[in-house]
Amino acid sequence: MLRLLTVTTSWPRSAADPSGRFVRELHGYLSTRGWDGPAVWLHAPSHGALQAWTSGHRRSLVRPLGRFAVDIFRAARNCDAILAHWTVPSGVLASLTGLPTVGVAHGGDVRLLRHQLLARSVTRMLSGVIAVSEGCAQPFTSAPTLVTPMGVETSRFDGIARTPGPVKRVLFVGRLVPIKGIRVVLEAAQTLPLDITVAGAGPLQHTLEARFPRAHWMGPVSPEDIPGLMQNHDLLVVPSVGTEGSPVVVAEACAAGLPVLSSDIGGLQQMVPDRMRVPPGDIRAWRNRLFELHTGHDKATLVGERDRFGWNLIADKIAHFLDDVLLPQVSG
Repeated sequence: MLRLLTVTTSWPRSAADPSGRFVRELHGYLSTRGWDGPAVWLHAPSHGALQAWTSGHRRSLVRPLGRFAVDIFRAARNCDAILAHWTVPSGVLASLTGLPTVGVAHGGDVRLLRHQLLARSVTRMLSGVIAVSEGCAQPFTSAPTLVTPMGVETSRFDGIARTPGPVKRVLFVGRLVPIKGIRVVLEAAQTLPLDITVAGAGPLQHTLEARFPRAHWMGPVSPEDIPGLMQNHDLLVVPSVGTEGSPVVVAEACAAGLPVLSSDIGGLQQMVPDRMRVPPGDIRAWRNRLFELHTGHDKATLVGERDRFGWNLIADKIAHFLDDVLLPQVSG
């Protein structure tokens, strides 16, 4: 069995922390498919490394990044190859070890690679790229690339029963930051008799709570709470207004048999049926679509088969890609 080092800027701090949960799950699944090894993660501020960088609090990352680099080099001594989640900075730092490295582009890192010269430089450092959407793959056209969303533990959603009918209870799960577009849905639903549940936290929370008191504000929720929330709602909304990869919450909704209404953007275009996508940021279009689903004038369409994003399928694809890209370099 080959030793694969997983390097990531996001890893759960506790069982209740959803951050990077899919990274840890994939790490476990790959260990049963010939790619076992340790994991090293960035001890970032509680609001996340990307948020710290984009909000101007970059100094808070200096010490964690230094420790991250040291941990990577130490762990790499006993490994054959590296899988680096978020090509920047994980992929860049990992490649400096000299080990063959496959980077995973999740979306936030792709936004940092807007300059073509920078994207080419990072691509040259990597042996291959796993991109969670077609859009996330675009900066890496010269590298061997696999496009696949991350998976979910479908067994968490076993036993959920659902009776099709008009949409009355709407769920949003995610960070309360501008790019996630929650304000769009709240504005659109103001005149509609819908119950809106917002599960998540972020810098917009207090402002939005004051402006939209009718919504049910749950704050941050544990991953273990997600199946119950999805069972008790009729529709998940994903109103992102910026570059979006392939949100794990959509894969979870698929496993739960919960219809999704999303923005027509990024990786959501590959995950959500055409008729369940709305122009991003268009409040009128969101209002009209929610009204149609509420009145029963139109029926909500499911994302797909419940096991479409199950880890057994997704991890197999990723393991085969690692075999094709890394084995020739490791054995050579």
